Amino acid sequence: MASGDYIWSADRNNRWADFSYENTGAIKLVPDKKSYRPGETAHVLAMLPTDAAHLLVTTELNSVLTARHVPAAGRAVMIDVPIEERFAPNVYLSVAYVKEGEMYTHDRLLAVPARNKLLSLEILQDKKEYKPRETATYTVLARNADGSPAPGAEVSLGVVDEAIYSIRPEAAGDIRREFYGRRYNRVQTSFTSSYYFSGYSGEKPAALARRKVSNGLADFKNESQYAEPTIRKEFKDTAFWQPDVVTGSDGKASVKVTLPDNLTTWRATARAVTTDTRVGAGLSRVVSRKT
Repeated sequence: MASGDYIWSADRNNRWADFSYENTGAIKLVPDKKSYRPGETAHVLAMLPTDAAHLLVTTELNSVLTARHVPAAGRAVMIDVPIEERFAPNVYLSVAYVKEGEMYTHDRLLAVPARNKLLSLEILQDKKEYKPRETATYTVLARNADGSPAPGAEVSLGVVDEAIYSIRPEAAGDIRREFYGRRYNRVQTSFTSSYYFSGYSGEKPAALARRKVSNGLADFKNESQYAEPTIRKEFKDTAFWQPDVVTGSDGKASVKVTLPDNLTTWRATARAVTTDTRVGAGLSRVVSRKT
């Protein structure tokens, strides 16, 4: 049985301490640019509600990355922030100080786009139109941000009937956004005169796993019953999928795909990642028709 409760701390005379709070709207942080590159220095103007402040200046994400003390004689001070590679795709600049029993704090997102971590991925075919059961050659070309070939990129390549996406859109997210989309600040700066702690005691068993009979799935298609079809009978939603196509020294990788009997548009989707986590995605379409 778990339970929770509050603990209040009084001073030596058994009186409550004066109420203090964190003022999060008084400080204004104004960066000199909308985005930065690693190696640059961000110049951020901090406008303060009081003068003669001693600022705690930190860069934060999942933890405190850097911390320093910056004195401010007046109500405005320029803070220089060296932009590091690890700040990509964004970092938070936090400024906090305590004066006369009150804490003032504010943070500001600094954008550091991970341009050098993104691959340009192009899918090329030997033709734009095929007949059923023809063999299509797909070539994936991976380039770095500077246009140079990206060797050793591991590519997941799938060829799927375009009609499937009209029933349900692509569920997988953009790999570029998943790796290098906006990150959120997990650090919180608190004032000890107004500190809140929440905790529990006791034991409560947790059902980490439960046995559950899975729902039966209907077998809509039985493609193995036609060993040697003489008419169009091989219809597939997915014509091809390979998760480990690797680009060569020229940044290229080629695969051959024998198309099923579907008369449709085939969508090829490629997602790539390198050992140093450069990522990219691309898609192309070809038509399969009987002429």
